[in-house]
Amino acid sequence: LIPGDLVVTGGVYSQWKDHFFAQADSLLAYVPVYPVLGNHEYFSGGEGNFIKYFSLPENGPAGLEEQCWYKDISNVRIIGFDSNTGSAADTAQLDWLGNLLDLTCNESQIDFVFAELHHPYKSELWTPGENDFTGMVIDSLQAFTTECNKPSIHFFGHTHGYSRGQSRDHKHLWVNVATAGGAIDNWGEFPNADYPEFVKSQDEYGFVLLDIEAGHEPNFTLKRFSRGDQDAILDNILTDELTIFKNEYPPHPPTNIYPSDQDTISSTCLKLQASQFVGVQDSIQASHWEIAKSNNFVDSLIWSDWHQNENFYFEVNLQADDNLTDAEINSIEANETYYWRVRYRDQSLEWSDWSTSTEFYYENPGDTLSTNLALNPGAESGTTNWIGDIESLENGDCNSVSPYEGSHNFAVGGVCANEMAVGLAYQIIDLIPYESDIIQGLGQVNFGGYLRNFSGVDVPEMYVEFYDTSDILIGTTISISNTTDNWTLTSTSYQIPIDARSCRIYLKGTRNGGTDNDSYFDSLFLYVMSGSCIECIGASDIDIDGDGYCSDIDCDDNNVDIYPGAVELCDSIDNNCDGAFDSNNTINWTGAGSDNQWGNPENWDQLMVPLPCQYVQIESSDAIIIDGVFACKGLTAGNTSSITILPDSYLNIDSQDDATIVPACINGTLLVDGKWEVR
Repeated sequence: LIPGDLVVTGGVYSQWKDHFFAQADSLLAYVPVYPVLGNHEYFSGGEGNFIKYFSLPENGPAGLEEQCWYKDISNVRIIGFDSNTGSAADTAQLDWLGNLLDLTCNESQIDFVFAELHHPYKSELWTPGENDFTGMVIDSLQAFTTECNKPSIHFFGHTHGYSRGQSRDHKHLWVNVATAGGAIDNWGEFPNADYPEFVKSQDEYGFVLLDIEAGHEPNFTLKRFSRGDQDAILDNILTDELTIFKNEYPPHPPTNIYPSDQDTISSTCLKLQASQFVGVQDSIQASHWEIAKSNNFVDSLIWSDWHQNENFYFEVNLQADDNLTDAEINSIEANETYYWRVRYRDQSLEWSDWSTSTEFYYENPGDTLSTNLALNPGAESGTTNWIGDIESLENGDCNSVSPYEGSHNFAVGGVCANEMAVGLAYQIIDLIPYESDIIQGLGQVNFGGYLRNFSGVDVPEMYVEFYDTSDILIGTTISISNTTDNWTLTSTSYQIPIDARSCRIYLKGTRNGGTDNDSYFDSLFLYVMSGSCIECIGASDIDIDGDGYCSDIDCDDNNVDIYPGAVELCDSIDNNCDGAFDSNNTINWTGAGSDNQWGNPENWDQLMVPLPCQYVQIESSDAIIIDGVFACKGLTAGNTSSITILPDSYLNIDSQDDATIVPACINGTLLVDGKWEVR
């Protein structure tokens, strides 16, 4: 599959002959090739040559045959698009895609859908190359993937480098497979953006291979092989790998640790803490956090945070050393009751269920030195106090959005007039009244507000610059942004440099599609605070063993391996502080619970579900039901017992290389509608 730009100038015959076919003939003699049109073919008189040189399926929309097509290979449906066309052809392709996906949903022989098209919807290495049509294709594939439980990928090019990411709420991969040749789009050479979907972007040569399995356990493994760059050639080094299963075996839902139910929190910043990740032979890939004003998170959500385990951007992994089990929020309204929850994702992109939500009360921490220093923070006084490319818009002005609160909001970069690709606006704030704390290194700024765009394309950002007494720039905070079309509270805190005596709040809008720069801001704030975030989870501020949990919630503050939410070990110790002790190596089924569910702790003699390090013994004649994902070290079941593994459920028996035990001895009945593995 080649998503476009096979040659530099598609209208030149010698380039096809010498630069493509002569180079690839030893490969193409054995491997079928299914390309799509890139801009170097489409806009350089090469469209006719492309159609003539390749024999592609003629099953696309009328008039777009061989530009838009699909091909089935085993259990995969491959769909090709032409992302160079105008709005009429785009609409025809999208309508055709909708009908095709409706059919694909009900075709049992198809497990996965792979789409390829040239232009990216989002591109970290080269934002000017982004294309709205690709975003609409992604929307269709995401909806299909979730509704039909058939994972999907869209492969793209245009940007000369590799990127791999995934949708937050869908098993859909975003993969830029470039670049096989030509010039690399190096970091910093063109406009860049750090998008939340991507975990890796690399300015390099290389290619992607997929190994796909059909049958009872459909899955595919994606591998990226690097060829290095213009400075150092590599010999096919594996730099990225991911396996996706069609069937769902999600990790266990996490447990909320802190704040716990009915807690009252008083702190400069709020740190949410959840239990350690628990999955079968897997590790955590992402965590997703939410805070709402009621238990109805859909209608009352005020804050959402999604982090993945990797974020390689500008050659640096910005997520290094983050275990994803905590999240920090610096700005929610004080003296209010809130609810929070979290879910975990595994490496196969399966989300756990949400944790049981927890209610807490957040009171005024009392250590804020200032009131809100941002003047005219909600555009209610027009653009007063702001300098730059900024508009104050009423509800829906010039087909814009409704304000978050009040009757106005800001737009930066031009909506009603003076539309531009990048807009900037700022406000100057005097820090001299807080000089004493700043000099001592105790001063922090907490800034943010509600940010959104129009359709998930343009990017509103906010950051702060610090200046000394001579108005010389001496420091800049990180940039915060929201790339969704929902008003979202976005904020952060930052240490003020000790020489800073003023600062500037900057609002930045970046247009990635359309003519308007739909970067919107409302209810902005900047506070100067004294102090820092809590050093340990809890209220006592005492952490003897240094495990990050304060003595008031740590059930053994002298043991670094024991803390709330820790993974239980087979050591007869309450490792996670939940009051339950494991019975070391062996656990027995009692069936004393109100049902016969494997996952009911009351059915086991240790009043705890079997651990992956425990051997399980079942002697009763109970009909045991496995509904979920569980693991143990070994299993013996008597001849009158029965075990049923329900669909989408999984029992993993891993003897952990212990040669002294038989991993599984089932003398009774075993019915597997889900999955079980014995090692």
